[in-house]
Amino acid sequence: MNKNVLLYVDGGPGVGLGHVSRGLGLAHALRNQSCDVHTVLPFDSGLEGDFRRAGYESKLCEPVFSHLKKLCEVHACLVLVIDSYRMDWEGLNSDGACGAAPSVVYFDDRYEENSGFAVVVSGSKPEKQFASTRYLSGPSYQIVRPEFVDVPIRAPSKEVRRLLVLLGGGDPLGVSGELMNYFVHQFLPSRPETRVDFPIGPFFDPSIPEMPHDRLHYHRSPCDLRRLMIEADLAVSAGGQTLHELARCGTPCIAFCAGSNQMSNLKLMASAGVIHWIGWAKGPGWIHQLNESLEALMKNEPERGRLSERGRVLIDGKGGERVARVISRLVVAHPSRVD
Repeated sequence: MNKNVLLYVDGGPGVGLGHVSRGLGLAHALRNQSCDVHTVLPFDSGLEGDFRRAGYESKLCEPVFSHLKKLCEVHACLVLVIDSYRMDWEGLNSDGACGAAPSVVYFDDRYEENSGFAVVVSGSKPEKQFASTRYLSGPSYQIVRPEFVDVPIRAPSKEVRRLLVLLGGGDPLGVSGELMNYFVHQFLPSRPETRVDFPIGPFFDPSIPEMPHDRLHYHRSPCDLRRLMIEADLAVSAGGQTLHELARCGTPCIAFCAGSNQMSNLKLMASAGVIHWIGWAKGPGWIHQLNESLEALMKNEPERGRLSERGRVLIDGKGGERVARVISRLVVAHPSRVD
């Protein structure tokens, strides 16, 4: 039975790794649904190795819908899954395709208004919806990478001895220097019992120097971010896909916004009591606000425990499985299907 799915995942400098994390999680879940997944990346991503290590040989293509449709024809894919903000949608009609195929599944974090999708997956409910589209909305459809599906339950820490700082694959707002300066000159000198782990993604500006400190540990493109999250007693993070992985690990988190596409995610997780949200990075007094939040949360063991428990409940690791089941049924029910 042909269950071919084309999965286009954006990523790279200026885009980051959030789509990639979600794409790897979905590809794994689709394979578990006996789907044959054909992954496609943009030419400028440089992320072929990430998918190759997961067992996928990816094609390269511009973010142009009509080009992806042609790849669907080549690989006999009846469903096209797109996770990208940069897509040129020319040729997408109100039935979700150019002609009879493929059906389009779109990850929409920004709630763009387009009636041409068979399925829209979003972290929260879009304000405007179309009768021809099925919406998979809310945290139960948030997808994490395969290694985060099953995570051991952690005992709440009495003290914060390990702090993890996460900006994602890159640093589009240029806040890493400010954060390093704060931790080296303000935070760590007053906390001799605490270590700070600072992963540096592949798309960071290489000209920004690492400020030395014996308890500030840098990790360049770490291969085991899951371990760092599990070992951390508290995290400071930008508001993208990383928040879902931290929640899955039960790591309490102070979060800030580093891009407009993160806003709805931050609002949802803050309203669910999963994070302490301090607003926009680079806003007036944001480092002072970060310091105040750290001071308060480090002293509040019960609140860290509550954040941890709520996070694991909100992000249960089964989002990829739920989305993959819908996509699998969409393939089987496609009107052009011939077995």
